Amino acid sequence: MKPCLHPKKSLTVGIILPPSSRGPGMIKSPPLDIANLIAVLKKYAGCNIKLSDLRKHVISNDGYWGKNGIDTGIFDDFAGCFKHILTHENPRISQTCRKILKKCDLKDINIAVFSVAVLEQFCLQYLVSSLCLAKELKKNRPGIKIMYFGNCPRGHARMLMRKVSFIDAFLEDGNEFSVLAYVTEHKKGRAIPGICLKTGRRLLYTNQKRKFTLNKYPLPDFSLFDLKSYKSNGTLVLPYEISKGCINNCFFCYYIHKNRLYYKDIGKATDDLTKLSKIYNTEYFHFMDAAINFNNYYLEKLCASLKEHLPGIKWSALAIPNIGYPLLEKMKGAGCNQLRWGVEYGSARMLGIIAKKTTPVGIYETLKNAHSLSIFNYITLLSGIKQETKRDLEETKKFIRKIAPYVDAAQECVWGELGHFSILQLEKLLDQKGKYSYALPAPKYAPLLKKLNIYPKDIIEAISAKKSVGIIIAPCGPQFNNAVAQDDGYGRAMLGISNITARLDHDGVKNIEYYDFSLLLSQNPGLRNRLEQLYLTHKEEKTNQIILKILSKLIEKKDYFVFYVLWWNRNLEASVLLSGTLKKIYPDSKIIFVGPYCGLYHKEIMEKSSSIDYLTAIDPEEPLSGIILGESPLEKIPGLIHHKGHSICKHKDALADLSNREFMVDYTKHLKFIKKYKLPSPCLLDYETSRGCRYSCFFCASISGKKPRLKEIPFIVSEIRHLQRSTGINNYYSLDDALNFDNTRLKQLCRSFINSGIKINWS
Repeated sequence: MKPCLHPKKSLTVGIILPPSSRGPGMIKSPPLDIANLIAVLKKYAGCNIKLSDLRKHVISNDGYWGKNGIDTGIFDDFAGCFKHILTHENPRISQTCRKILKKCDLKDINIAVFSVAVLEQFCLQYLVSSLCLAKELKKNRPGIKIMYFGNCPRGHARMLMRKVSFIDAFLEDGNEFSVLAYVTEHKKGRAIPGICLKTGRRLLYTNQKRKFTLNKYPLPDFSLFDLKSYKSNGTLVLPYEISKGCINNCFFCYYIHKNRLYYKDIGKATDDLTKLSKIYNTEYFHFMDAAINFNNYYLEKLCASLKEHLPGIKWSALAIPNIGYPLLEKMKGAGCNQLRWGVEYGSARMLGIIAKKTTPVGIYETLKNAHSLSIFNYITLLSGIKQETKRDLEETKKFIRKIAPYVDAAQECVWGELGHFSILQLEKLLDQKGKYSYALPAPKYAPLLKKLNIYPKDIIEAISAKKSVGIIIAPCGPQFNNAVAQDDGYGRAMLGISNITARLDHDGVKNIEYYDFSLLLSQNPGLRNRLEQLYLTHKEEKTNQIILKILSKLIEKKDYFVFYVLWWNRNLEASVLLSGTLKKIYPDSKIIFVGPYCGLYHKEIMEKSSSIDYLTAIDPEEPLSGIILGESPLEKIPGLIHHKGHSICKHKDALADLSNREFMVDYTKHLKFIKKYKLPSPCLLDYETSRGCRYSCFFCASISGKKPRLKEIPFIVSEIRHLQRSTGINNYYSLDDALNFDNTRLKQLCRSFINSGIKINWS
């Protein structure tokens, strides 16, 4: 049946997204099904659309309803609400609904559409609140047609239509074009494929199926949403769907598009994403396909197209954990930075029972490979299914321990849980014969996941998170017993750190905090006196614990903590102790050690502490950027040292090309720190015009590389000017291995300083 284009008189359709408690799936993202519906109704029927997005305040958690004296918690009493809907009206619920409906634009509406789905899932919380609102709306505006929209199984949709008098139509097939057909044809009084509708007291429906024509879908229309309310970490992440349906038939899943699959043309998908990116000024998307990898050939072509036409795109998706490394690498290169895997069980027997078409071995390899490519791994687990045995649960727990190093977040879905499995509770609520009661089964894996520091995370928060970094110089001394000594010069502004902060800032990492405890503990008289008293009154071990507690309280939570190990091992022990404390407080944070000592004795350092996630060797700027931004596969980040199974993996050194440097050294983080704690300003700054030494003196352990790398002389002049303006300091000390490897170049440098008029003192 072809859609009817623009009836003689355009209708006004009101779409109402009700407020409800935030159930599973209600993430900080505008709903794609509504954006698709708006676009279809506008293009093919010329409808005037009025959107009342009442759930945005729930998602934003902005306290809007409480400030307006409206208690939306009343909808959490499911049994009471269904009693109000079906039999005995509750004045309190009616009054609450009237207040909520006053916040909606209902003027001149012919059809009111209520959504009952969140992220393709039927949502009981959503249904309950929408039914209460619809009853009140129908009571006051009996001429309005009320339609329910969303992915509700056909049998349950018809059950609701029979039980609830005020619903005029219910979408049965999740197809926006079926809604279009109802909007344009409902007055004809005949059955419409995909719709269950009422004519008087009679229900009209047909089992005729309407095909999904995904290539006919117009661009999703998000223009009616208050998109500021949907921003996460200042970023808008838009949903998009490349395919519809699922080739699997997992018995526990009520997804209404099983056993069939439809795809958009690659060109249309890429074109849509390009347009959405430009219109809404975002490069972030989450793909809502039941699984991104039903068809690997299609996925490969999609990745090639995204890489060519949208090189800056960042996306997440649901996936079946059976993808090989080559395809994962292509996905990463096409902008994939998060995958949500349906792991479900670590028991091969249970995976077979639920028809998951995966194996524990394949899941393990997939997660391991994705992790090595710096893809954020979010897994879901199942428990409580009647077929599972104690042995299945133990095998799954053992498997969780095995995959834990490669898992970033996890969610246990307990069988019968409200939200994901709420469709099972609907029949009980509609029955009304017995007293409704529901007890959520206890989770099986929660204690283990907590022990392994694996927690659920909002998928939108994870993909849009802005990376935060804390750069730390721990106190000097074998532990802390020299921490109170006078500073001997090593606590001054570190050039290596200033290069790191400048590179990260250049790459877009803006949330960087700097803590120079070596300088703080030696130059702050009050703190130094306090620590001296501690050493006099306590044993060294207890004193160290107290100092750790003091220092850790000064450090804010960050995604990454970078510890700078001073010349050789001056503050190594203190760094190990402090990093271990931070790892206990912030288990999700990654610990990175950098400094000249780290590359030479990486095995000894990694063996000192299990808290250390990474080391960097020569030239830490590039490997740090690679780790923190996560845009490169872990295995391809040069200069990186990390655990790989039971061994230590050391990558090829990253030798920075100083001749094409795109950022200038920046000491502002150090100056901000000393200003905060009222410490003395440095009298000079370290500087480098080159790195590396061409000589191989037998007594020297090179920490800057054998290959000399030189900054261009005009860049040096510009960088010195930049440092003078940003710090007000004119004294510099050259950290080059030697300034006169090339005397001709040294003459040119001196001549450039003279000609530029720079007033500096250097040695």
